[in-house]
Amino acid sequence: MIRFFDYLLLRDSRAPLSAKPILGPIAIAAAMLCLAVSALHAAPPKADKEPPVEPSVGYDARLVIHRGETKQVTLRAIPSDGYDVQFKILTQPRFGAISEIVRNSKGVVTILYTHRGEKGQSADSFKFKIKTGPKKCWTTKTARIQITEPPPRMDISPEVLDFDPVFIGESATLPVVVRNSGGSVLQGRVTTADPWSIAGSPEFELASGKSKTFAVTFAPKTPDSQTGKISFETAAAPPASTLIHGIGEHRFEAPDKAAFAQSNEPSLLRIKVSNKTAEPLPLSIQAQLPLEACDRIVLPPNGVSEIELKIQPGFFTDKFASLLLSDGAGERAVKIQLPMPPPVLSWEAPTLDLGDVTAGSTESLNITLNNIGDTPAHVILAAEGDGISIPETSFHIEPRKSPKISASWTFPSPGPASVKVRVTSGAALTPLTFRANVQEVQTPRTSPKTTYIPTPPSSTAYPKSSNPEGFRSLTKEETEEIKKRTPSKISYRFEQRFLRAKALFTWRYGDPQPAKFTIEFETLERDNPLAKPFEDRLKVPDELPVKKDLTQWRTVSEAIANIHQLPDGSWQGSVPNLKPGYHRIRIGAKSSIGNQINYSAFTINAPTSPAFWMNRWFLGSVFLTCAGYLIRRPLLRLFGIAR
Repeated sequence: MIRFFDYLLLRDSRAPLSAKPILGPIAIAAAMLCLAVSALHAAPPKADKEPPVEPSVGYDARLVIHRGETKQVTLRAIPSDGYDVQFKILTQPRFGAISEIVRNSKGVVTILYTHRGEKGQSADSFKFKIKTGPKKCWTTKTARIQITEPPPRMDISPEVLDFDPVFIGESATLPVVVRNSGGSVLQGRVTTADPWSIAGSPEFELASGKSKTFAVTFAPKTPDSQTGKISFETAAAPPASTLIHGIGEHRFEAPDKAAFAQSNEPSLLRIKVSNKTAEPLPLSIQAQLPLEACDRIVLPPNGVSEIELKIQPGFFTDKFASLLLSDGAGERAVKIQLPMPPPVLSWEAPTLDLGDVTAGSTESLNITLNNIGDTPAHVILAAEGDGISIPETSFHIEPRKSPKISASWTFPSPGPASVKVRVTSGAALTPLTFRANVQEVQTPRTSPKTTYIPTPPSSTAYPKSSNPEGFRSLTKEETEEIKKRTPSKISYRFEQRFLRAKALFTWRYGDPQPAKFTIEFETLERDNPLAKPFEDRLKVPDELPVKKDLTQWRTVSEAIANIHQLPDGSWQGSVPNLKPGYHRIRIGAKSSIGNQINYSAFTINAPTSPAFWMNRWFLGSVFLTCAGYLIRRPLLRLFGIAR
């Protein structure tokens, strides 16, 4: 056929020009015929056709979505080599909408599914087809969508609760709202801490779209700015909280501190206190020592009152004190700076009892005023009584100084007399009292010798202070001589001895001549024992409160008394085996000149013995008994007595 077609073309080209128009169409028609015959000749028989096309391989799609949400759906297929898989949407979903297909790779595309948000729907789907190659056929797949309810969502408003200033003892309330903007039920509770509180039940259970309002109360207890939070706790949603801010204030206003004038004699200190409320406000006042103030005041509505402070008499060392004000709901402390502490003064007067003196005579009073503190003192003295004179009553005493005070006492008339010296300004000090027995003027009579005759133990061995019949009055010189020969400045202490006590006595002896000392004692039986010691026989009372028919003086032997002189010149002796209770002691001094014995008598109280079970002897016995019980068997085994 091809050769025939070539022949026609050659012939046509050799033909004369006049014949070419006729042969052209003929040649074309012949060529077309030849082509058709060739095609029919080349078609194979039915038994020789290609095998059928294979199906495309892909996957169904799955998606879980909350109601009303939009999510991405991924469609996958297995592509042939070098071929981009074709995806086509066949059906649309019933309860949502899908977007255009976006290719990610040769065999993966994505599409967005949006649910319309209608309730009561649990599933949706749409169909799509895929072709994975030129020799592959289209395959239909399904995208299945599971629709679920959205989780609960907690919204809190407002995010911050800001309270206005609130007085202590009062309260204010603000609302806070919790709302479930999610799909399912929201359950939880509200918590907070002092000074805030939640009114009513703190629990909440909210369906979708529902809300609950809580009342938050602020009741401050301290006057300051306070910050806290309200916590909303639930298992279905993340926890949330609301910040709270509030300011507590006192219902009254007072200064934080105040100060006295820095002087030894300060004036009053007045503190102003104002009422912030429109009602009368009572205040209680507590003043720390040494402050002195009223216990209660009432502040007028929106008014101001004053509190007067004083310094109580007495000594103090603190530099500051506190004034506490309270309206029943809140307290406020005012720091008070105290003035200079008062001076610390003490009297020193060796002789307060002048004994027997003569009417009309004058005695100088030996007085020393010690400033033992660290503050200077300006002292004003005053004298009370007949015949006493202090030439200089006002003077200045520096710290740690001890000036002598010049004073004299003229005895106007016979009889017992007393005068006082007191400090009226500068410090609080107990008055100093002097006493004397003023006697009439008598003509002195000479006496060759004054002899002390010991009397039985049942009677008093000392002359009385008065002038009874049979005794004469001693002169001042004789009195001083007797004082020198009488033990004085006696002190004592106890040493416990099992169920009894040992008393150690120390005394002074002023006479330079050697003396022999004795110690005697008797046990007293009385209800009100005399426990006041005195230094010389002139101070012994006329009658001791004892049963005279039972007095039995017992002399302590020299070996037991162990009387000896100490290195400082004082003497010491002891009385052992004193029962608990009161005992009358007298220490006698017999001078080497004459046979007179001068006694100093006093009463002591022997302490009660400690409990028997606390005694060291008893405890030692218990210890030895227990130790013997524990080691008895080892000892018996050691000696082969027991096995």
